[in-house]
Parts: sequence; C-alpha cells; structure tokens
Amino acid sequence: IEAFGPVPEVIPLHLLYRPANNIPYATIEKDLNGQFAKYSMEDKSRNLSASEIGQKCHTFQHWIYQWTNGNLLITDLQGVGLMLTDVQIVTSSKGYQGLRGNCASSVIEEFAA
Repeated sequence: IEAFGPVPEVIPLHLLYRPANNIPYATIEKDLNGQFAKYSMEDKSRNLSASEIGQKCHTFQHWIYQWTNGNLLITDLQGVGLMLTDVQIVTSSKGYQGLRGNCASSVIEEFAA
C-alpha cells in the first residue's frame, strides 16, 4: 500500500557460541538509542499506544491472527521508533504448521475476546 509509509522492522537477534565461558551461549542485538516504547503487549490492557507506529503494530498483529485463522499471534511489539525487539510468538495449543510459540496459548483466547 503506497500511502502506508515506513514499516516497523524486527531487528535480528544473534546467537554467539563462546566455548571458553561457563555459559557458552549468549545473544546480542543492535543497541537501540532513543525513547523505548511498548506498542502491543500480551496483556491487552497494556496496549495503550495510539501512535502511528503503534497502530501499524496492531494492524500487523491482527493481520497475522486473521491470516492464520486464529492459530498464530505476534505480541510484545516494542522498541525504539520503527526498530522492534524481543517480539513473542503465540500459537494455539496444537501449534501452527509445526511451530510452537514461546507464550501461553491462552494469550490468543484473550486477544480474540
């Protein structure tokens, strides 16, 4: 959609292997400078962002939910400006096309209510 404007982007998370350390794995991501905002959270009562970015995040969240017939939901959309970090994936209790989410499936039920 031409008039949609810039779109939010989930920044990549990189996994490092450090065999000499007691905890050999670590994750790193780009440092986000600026005002951190939460646009779309698991708890719907915390979805307070009426900003353009917040509305785009909510639109994406609803589109994913509809596209997958209510079996998949992206939540915890947060970050700085258009750069999002630490998003969470929720699947229905049976999963979705082999994917299992990292949040309780009850989040989907709460989203749909």
